[in-house]
Amino acid sequence: MSNIFNSVMLKYTTHFVSFGILSVILLGSNIAIGQAGSRDAQKFQSSVEDTREDIEKARAAIDNTMGAYNGIVNAEVDDPEKAYKSLTKEISKSEKAWTTAGKSYAKMRKAGDKLFAGWQKEVDAFTNEQMKQISVGRLEDATAKNKQMMGQMTAAQAAYEPFMSSLKDQALFMGRDLSPAAIEALQPLAEELNTSAATLLASIDALLNTEVEINQSAEPAAAVDDTVPEEAG
Repeated sequence: MSNIFNSVMLKYTTHFVSFGILSVILLGSNIAIGQAGSRDAQKFQSSVEDTREDIEKARAAIDNTMGAYNGIVNAEVDDPEKAYKSLTKEISKSEKAWTTAGKSYAKMRKAGDKLFAGWQKEVDAFTNEQMKQISVGRLEDATAKNKQMMGQMTAAQAAYEPFMSSLKDQALFMGRDLSPAAIEALQPLAEELNTSAATLLASIDALLNTEVEINQSAEPAAAVDDTVPEEAG
């Protein structure tokens, strides 16, 4: 894992604000958002969208990298030297995409902290105890969803580091020897790397799928048309 992404994620994982929390607040909360809150929500909305796009780009980059890698280890390429150069480029793209995703998480965390701080102030401002308890319940629900998302982000982070370390080691090996015998010697490690990649991609997918589920659960139900149709005259 790149030093930048590692430092960002270690610093902010414990404060990570999940993708779906914004929808929970805006669509499910009984708290009215003023002008300042609206601006904070819009800023957070933008950071959420940017982060999701970046993590999807990182996933695609990793998938492409494994395609280039497997083309070599499975002897599916006509020109191993050319394929190796392509692999090194894909590895670089994956690392850059992962680092970018980490920076996006940092920005989203900052925007989320501001939004949640404002929400907490509104909770504290209630004079009606029943309304306050309702709002506290919504805040606690959002926190629980956030905790679920944090766990999935931690899993993705933990899966990335050994994956990238092994991949770069094997690429270093290939840089000196791309002979059939050398590629054959890599087969046990190739199997392990593919398993590691599958674990990483599954972790990322779980993260993205949970975001979708949270958004869907927060969406207001469609209005039911209870109009009685007129009888034909």
